Amino acid sequence: MKKWVSGFVVGSVLASVATAGAATLMVNDAGYIHFKFDGVQKSVPSGYTVLEYEGRTYVPARFVAEQFGANVGWEANTNTVTIDKIKQPAQSENSNSPSSGTTDTNKSYAVNVDVISGSMKMHISRVSLHNSYKSTQYQTPINAVVMEVEVENTSNAVMHWFPSQGTLVLNTKEQAEAGKSLSYSDSVGGTFMGKVIKKGNIVVAVESDLSKITNLDYKIDGPFDDRFLTVGNDTTASISLNSLVSNSSGGSATQKLETATDLQFYLKNNYSNLQTSIGDTWFTYNVYENNSITSAYDYWVQVKYDSTFFYDLQYSNKITQENRTKVKQELKDFQEKIGRDVVAKMPSKKLTGGYYDSWYRYPNLKMDLITRRYYSWSNYDGGFTGNYESTKPSNFRWYPLIDDTL
Repeated sequence: MKKWVSGFVVGSVLASVATAGAATLMVNDAGYIHFKFDGVQKSVPSGYTVLEYEGRTYVPARFVAEQFGANVGWEANTNTVTIDKIKQPAQSENSNSPSSGTTDTNKSYAVNVDVISGSMKMHISRVSLHNSYKSTQYQTPINAVVMEVEVENTSNAVMHWFPSQGTLVLNTKEQAEAGKSLSYSDSVGGTFMGKVIKKGNIVVAVESDLSKITNLDYKIDGPFDDRFLTVGNDTTASISLNSLVSNSSGGSATQKLETATDLQFYLKNNYSNLQTSIGDTWFTYNVYENNSITSAYDYWVQVKYDSTFFYDLQYSNKITQENRTKVKQELKDFQEKIGRDVVAKMPSKKLTGGYYDSWYRYPNLKMDLITRRYYSWSNYDGGFTGNYESTKPSNFRWYPLIDDTL
């Protein structure tokens, strides 16, 4: 929504100037007027408007500011355009190049994260930490978190979404607005005329020490349609870099899961939804670490399901028995995929998991706990409880004794 408001305000200003007198000329042809910045010729990009009024030429502030490496932002609450010089990274004592200002400490992580809001989908395939990032040779290098993304409108409708203007929250307690470094990002947002895909980088300037960044949350406002009605939820992409091995020269990174937090992030980023024969269903995850000798497992993976979807699957008269059976098998296959994946990635850990939900019959008193379990599994012999020392990790297997009937 921020992007549209900004465009609306600028558009209104141009329109009012254009009607001030007959001497005004609005130039929309990007190649009609050329500009030189430090001797380098530039044309106004498509989508910008240049005004010629009473012998003077008026150029969009963003276009000029970005040529000199400045950040242009929009503060919707005060209707203010901000133009800020970007802070240069501090010079490293170990720098071998006086012109670069820093030693190359860039790191890159291959990830597999999907963000879905309504019909809009953004896939994040890589996160890089750059201490001197710039997208053009004329920009001032910045300290940045860079996300390689693919943004897609999966519907035929016209949608407006601005993932490159989100908010980044880091484990270092820094909150950074991506809109302030928008000139460094590729054009991966805006208007999507039906089934359109846009690819590129989202760049967020940060002040944190890059070596201290281990977790990040990237929050994005929901998309809206041509009536300016919101058609999707606000979303957050959560990424744990601790669970990944950096590959500074590019290429694939190897997934490494060591803690309950690593495992929970991995499951959330890779197994958050399932497309079934009767529609999509969504999952959230809790991973509990066992600290007792009376329980056999190391980690308990609770796959929290959509209770409405599961209830309809059991009782809705709109679902045929054939589809009911098919979807139950799809859910079982999905759970098996989860189980085998995490067992392979954490072979030294004793794991148990499955679809799980719980609630109290008397919630105010926290009395009479009710649970539901479906398609439970483990990778060790014995039951859910037992002597911790006597059980050893092994292969994936189903554990139906504790399951309810789906």
